[in-house]
Amino acid sequence: MPCITDHENSMLCTPPLNLEIQQTLFSMNPLKAIGPDGLHALFFQNGWNVVGVDFCHFIRTLFVEPSRIASISDTWIALILKKGKVETTSDFHPTGLSNITYKVMAKLIANRLKPLLQKIISPLQNAFLPGRQIIDTVVVARELIHSMNRSNC
Repeated sequence: MPCITDHENSMLCTPPLNLEIQQTLFSMNPLKAIGPDGLHALFFQNGWNVVGVDFCHFIRTLFVEPSRIASISDTWIALILKKGKVETTSDFHPTGLSNITYKVMAKLIANRLKPLLQKIISPLQNAFLPGRQIIDTVVVARELIHSMNRSNC
């Protein structure tokens, strides 16, 4: 099984620089649904000159003291209507609404993990990775069944 090197682990765990935090925040949809904190990304984006230093300090603190993530990890579950009228509960699609600080933290970690995904996810995993498709697994399975039928297995 592939392992993450010490250098890669350090890259994942090192507190981010202010610029990395700012770029992550500003890459987010400014008016995406709010979470329990009641704030859009737009609030932090527009007020960056006022709140940016404190926001960055808080995010870096979470890397040093991960137990504090619990203080921002509250998530609301909202039911979104899939179609015009409600007939059953399956007509709803649940979605999680998280605090903006939690979203930034999660996106920072996800962005750092992206370059490592090809290395740490098995080559047999064919979905949810760029350049890999679930259909590849279907084709391999079909060829295997075809070969087994030809050899009377």
